[in-house]
Amino acid sequence: MTSLERLCQERGLSMSRQRRLIIRVLSEARTHLSAADLHQRVTELDPDISLATIYRTLTIFEEEGVLKRLDFGDRKMRYEQADKEPHDHLLDTTDGSVVEFQAPEVAALLATIAARLGYRLDGYRLDVFASPDDSRAETACACPTVAHPPAKRPRNRHHHDGREHGAPGR
Repeated sequence: MTSLERLCQERGLSMSRQRRLIIRVLSEARTHLSAADLHQRVTELDPDISLATIYRTLTIFEEEGVLKRLDFGDRKMRYEQADKEPHDHLLDTTDGSVVEFQAPEVAALLATIAARLGYRLDGYRLDVFASPDDSRAETACACPTVAHPPAKRPRNRHHHDGREHGAPGR
């Protein structure tokens, strides 16, 4: 059983054949899929699953806390498992690929800034927009998880509301 199936089961969701197939594709994806990306992959396995079914299922999974919708400002909503460890995203502005990374030093810095201003950091979201450096291969950190969705260059940098990171030390 995949972790997405487990989340669905914990939330009491019924598991139709179509939902199981959607979960399978999401679980096997090495990328943040949009509804269209997911539909394309699912219909390779079952051509009878409609885009409307994909959207309906994604909405239910999001409402039930199974998936989290990601808006990187390029008009293409993507999805990831809701209970993943807190992480940030670096978006390659040349090809739209997404690199997940963890940066505890960023959380610590933000907590320090919040404290200096008289606040306690409850969470944050960080999306970094960057283009490759010629020396990227030589300096790449071994820790990030790389995901490569087929996307266009982000048009803006507006973020959706919602806590995505716990405060440091939680």
